Amino acid sequence: MSKELQKSLHTLTRLLNRVHLYLDGQWFHPREGTYLDATVLMLMSKSLALAKSTACLVRNGFYEEAFASSRTLLELALNLRYITNGRNPELRAKRFVHFVAKIKMEWGRRVMQHFAYPASAVRKGMTSYKDFRILERKFPKQSWVQASRRHSKGIWTMAMEPDRFEKVPLVSKAGSPVLNKRGKPRFRPLNWEHDYKIIYFWTSQYVHVTIDSLDNHTAFPGKPFSVYTQGGRPQVRRTDIGGMALFNTILYTHRILLAGLRALGHTYPEELSKPITAFVESFIEEKKPTPLSKA
Repeated sequence: MSKELQKSLHTLTRLLNRVHLYLDGQWFHPREGTYLDATVLMLMSKSLALAKSTACLVRNGFYEEAFASSRTLLELALNLRYITNGRNPELRAKRFVHFVAKIKMEWGRRVMQHFAYPASAVRKGMTSYKDFRILERKFPKQSWVQASRRHSKGIWTMAMEPDRFEKVPLVSKAGSPVLNKRGKPRFRPLNWEHDYKIIYFWTSQYVHVTIDSLDNHTAFPGKPFSVYTQGGRPQVRRTDIGGMALFNTILYTHRILLAGLRALGHTYPEELSKPITAFVESFIEEKKPTPLSKA
């Protein structure tokens, strides 16, 4: 592990521990009769477990596996952002929770098909079977976002929904800011198109183990094969996957905290936001454009 990666890993671990202690110290109590508070707190708790497990993989030399794990954190961030971005976040949180009915009923069908359970045994063994059977009708597809059989929704929908809170400057094709009549920059609602088309697509190769993720495990004709381990033999692909895994982890932890605490009506404190933002920015390298050679 390079000294730079060791330093980043140490900083990430320290920040995640600070977030953990902060959230525990607030004594959050979800309101009774609502879904939003409990959903947000559950997702924030899970995000810390995912972030720490990704850091653990990097610490033990499993850089590619950590990179794959970071996609799960991105997916969690997209779900949380979509829930809290709605004009009625409570309805979206309720729908997210009720999707458990679809999962439980699907399990019931599969155990009948593959383990020869009678339908009566499934009905008796499943708590809230009648409620689940009714709630399942809300979900015609295998996604809690899916609204109807005709209109497909999923990760892309969550990523492309215009943000109700965050805005970014409009930029022309030449890269210059677009100004209004008063000469001030124009803004548009933020979406997560880049996160979906670049980060989600890239990490998905390692989640699904496509051929593009296997460079370092290549078997070469005429050479004895050995199982690839970090540092065990030279890398074929030189991309700093371990560093990218840490970058994804802190970036989406930051976004999760921003959306989650805002949904709870709680301020994202500077004691967390400042060091986390500084750590995100530490990964960014500003490079001057290469001048075009004269013809």
